[in-house]
Amino acid sequence: MQDPITRLGRGITILLALTYPFIPDIFLVNWGRLLIFTPQELIAGGVILCAFVKVLHSGTNLKRLWPLLVIILAVIAITAIPMAGRGFLVLRFSVRTAGLLILALSVAVLYENAGMERVALLVAILFAAVSAAILGIGDVFPWEIAVSISHIFTNSPNFWSLLPRATGPLHHANNLGWLMAIALPLAVSATLFLRGRLREVGALIVGIFWFTALLTYSRNAPMAALVGILFVMMSRPGRNSRYVGVSFAIVLFGFLALMHPGLRARWSQASEPISMMAVDVEPIERIGAADSLRFTVMNLGPLSWESDYEIGYHLFSYQDETQSVPYTLQAADWVSRPVYHKVKPGERLQVTLPFSSELDHGFVTADLKGPGGYLAEDMGFQYLLAYQTDSYMNPLIDSSDRISSIIPLYDQELLQKALDAIYPPEIRDNAPPRTEIWQDALSLVSARPMLGCGAGAMIDFLGYHAHNVYLECLTSYGILGLIVLLGLFAWLGYGLYRRGTVETTALLGILGALMFHGLADYVYWDWSPATLVAMLLGIALAAIYAPGDDVLIHDSETGLQIGKEILRKRIPPKTLPPSENEE
Repeated sequence: MQDPITRLGRGITILLALTYPFIPDIFLVNWGRLLIFTPQELIAGGVILCAFVKVLHSGTNLKRLWPLLVIILAVIAITAIPMAGRGFLVLRFSVRTAGLLILALSVAVLYENAGMERVALLVAILFAAVSAAILGIGDVFPWEIAVSISHIFTNSPNFWSLLPRATGPLHHANNLGWLMAIALPLAVSATLFLRGRLREVGALIVGIFWFTALLTYSRNAPMAALVGILFVMMSRPGRNSRYVGVSFAIVLFGFLALMHPGLRARWSQASEPISMMAVDVEPIERIGAADSLRFTVMNLGPLSWESDYEIGYHLFSYQDETQSVPYTLQAADWVSRPVYHKVKPGERLQVTLPFSSELDHGFVTADLKGPGGYLAEDMGFQYLLAYQTDSYMNPLIDSSDRISSIIPLYDQELLQKALDAIYPPEIRDNAPPRTEIWQDALSLVSARPMLGCGAGAMIDFLGYHAHNVYLECLTSYGILGLIVLLGLFAWLGYGLYRRGTVETTALLGILGALMFHGLADYVYWDWSPATLVAMLLGIALAAIYAPGDDVLIHDSETGLQIGKEILRKRIPPKTLPPSENEE
């Protein structure tokens, strides 16, 4: 019989598992610089408190894990204390890392000797991932209900890459792609176990996850998902499954799907998903009225423009044009109209727009606007048109602007100033390419190779993270911290493979996806991914070192190890092992 504190702790953990993609990452409590709490931290604090009370009240069988926790906390303290003078940021991230480790151990304490409850927790995580995937897909097409829900907690814009965006912390496509990468091996391992119509449901969920992973603007997530599926297939239950060939077919289809140009463009920096070329711009003179500009543009592909996209032009004027201060450009107006129909790749479109300017000279440039903003924000401008106007007096109407001259300019400095006018540098992502980031990270490592520069060193010193889990660990905790991290991965991987249950097979696939994804991305600055990893780590620790009796029985029909309660419904009591009949 479970004590009330254990039931309460598991209930709070289920709540965290169901809501982790959607909880807004905001500060609810702010008591000084270190005592800042988000909703995720408050819920996780409830889990930790329940686990602490359980240990005091009834103890735990996970005593062998306490030395591991002490070692990891000691490494964090050893690397943080010398860097304490750097400010509160290193202490904040050190406390956060320690809190996530304690959360993982708390989940393990609450779910020890409870295999079916751990499976229920994995199902809750899977359900939340499916919800995030459906919202992300609906945000792309778009489905009105999905778009409305996705704007409840965040008003951040979409991007030109047509990213699916779920609510809360997972609005960033890298995070959503990461979630799909770890959810896919979980869903595949469950599908190997399910039978009948339930297997069809499992296959549908696998398809939803895979489609969402392909839609995200992540180069790494689909490959990490495939690595996780391979880990599942190479486990003992995976090799013994009669459906292992289906898994190989999924992997093969995945690699072939990645070759589609519309998907490949999402990861190729040389080919943007949305692109445009202004083929021609022609001024049209009209007697008795203002002149117009006729733009001929072409969709360079590989994706179509939707009917609500806008073709138009920006007007720019001089600002601070003095001899002592270099001039800048100021955006004046955006004049546009919708394309009205889907424009396919390679298709040309002519758009005539009225020209009106209060200034007698300035600049004009063509642009395309979609739900995420202007195309030039990502790709820059092709050119600027320098215009000169004459005022034409008509006795019947007000004076109108007439274009006396218009000249195309390709000056890179002017183009950059125009881009800065509509999209200020302070709101752009100015992080350098990954190769340069990794070089910067190695430079920090060379300064303090053994102990690192303290938690959060990359973001503190350089303003961006390392885009690599292992380099982030090196810069923060040094070689000592990296040894602990790799040792933890190896220890968990061996323990999960040795158990060989359906539960540990799913966790082994998740571990493989996490390890591969960490080679080129780092998403753990957001609480949603970090909290989920802590819960999964806790489940893995409980599954390895305090397994319940209900996930260890071998099913000769499928070759899998499944729960006793499920097996009793399939096999008459006399055929159970002697130890089971004795019970």
